Amino acid sequence: MVLLARKDEEGNTQTLYDHLHGAGRLASGFEDEFADISRTAAVLHDVGKVAQQFQTYLLSDDGHRGDVQHARQGAFVVNDFFESKGEIEEIAKEILELAISKHHGGLPDCIDESGNRAFLLGFTESDKSNEKYAYQEIKRGLNGLALDLQSNFRGSAEDIACFLKKIKSLGMSKDSIYFYLGLLVKLIYSRLVDADRTDAACFETRKQYRPNTVDWQNLISRLDKSMRSFDSSSEINRIRHQINEQCCLAGARETGIYRLSIPTGGGKTLASLNFALHHALKTGKHRIIYVIPYLSITTQTAKTFRDVLGLNADSDVLLEHYSTAGMQRSADVADNASSEFEDAGEHQRKLAAERWDNPIIVTTMVEFLETVMSARGTKLRKFHNMG
Repeated sequence: MVLLARKDEEGNTQTLYDHLHGAGRLASGFEDEFADISRTAAVLHDVGKVAQQFQTYLLSDDGHRGDVQHARQGAFVVNDFFESKGEIEEIAKEILELAISKHHGGLPDCIDESGNRAFLLGFTESDKSNEKYAYQEIKRGLNGLALDLQSNFRGSAEDIACFLKKIKSLGMSKDSIYFYLGLLVKLIYSRLVDADRTDAACFETRKQYRPNTVDWQNLISRLDKSMRSFDSSSEINRIRHQINEQCCLAGARETGIYRLSIPTGGGKTLASLNFALHHALKTGKHRIIYVIPYLSITTQTAKTFRDVLGLNADSDVLLEHYSTAGMQRSADVADNASSEFEDAGEHQRKLAAERWDNPIIVTTMVEFLETVMSARGTKLRKFHNMG
């Protein structure tokens, strides 16, 4: 019997084998670091669909979405098959259990108000024997999925070992280490959620996933051309030119935290963009995220970037993500009698806002912090692209 993962509206099906391994390739391929633990989370996240009750539900068109639980069983597999030898393995297990069991919805609180480890105690034999999980049936069906569990588990533990070695070398307090472990949970969870949803979208659209790439040198050339067209005869414009040149040179510095102190009217917007483009080119960065406190400045900044870089409103180089972004486009769609194309474009914009895969992103501090501190899958999906 061929196990299935999903069925679209036309009745086309995707096998569970293809979905798990497709999501695994995506999750591990987003970045080089933490590739093994991300792949492990992805290849196990939907093993609950092995159960006959899920297969029947999928093919019968009977029942409602979510009626058959399939997320927690992958965490049971981790709990049963991942051999613990010490702290490193235990941390790897807990991260995988969290990410896999909650890949729908959001991450839970792991302790309750009294400080008890509420969530991570939910992997007892009693939990696993609950009929709704059909866990014994799922364990028997794992062999046909070629999941290479032990190899994936070893790689996951090695990822955690490297992380702990790096983080402890910084001389942080215990509380800070715990905080960074929390961010690591979100990173792995983010890669799983994005890989799961992206693989599903590829199946539905019959398109192969291609990451958004950028030619930084081309954007630098466009900016230089725009800057050369500016009037440089006045004293203030000569000063702006000097500031811009200094920012261009500063782009060659090591990655770090820098401050640009310029009076109002000194040309901070373009000078900082010049720094960012040159720094991204030199250090191999994938994207520039421009975080601004006020909506009025955010809109103005995005327009300035589009103008100097020669980007039209539909360009996938720059993404505007804030509460009013896309409102004008939505209004245009509503006024257009034939809006099918525009509706598809708006769908792509919303998807881009969920993924943050664009080379340049202009956003607000609210949106930025909502992602960093969120527990929701929709918000955290883009978290790994902020790295």
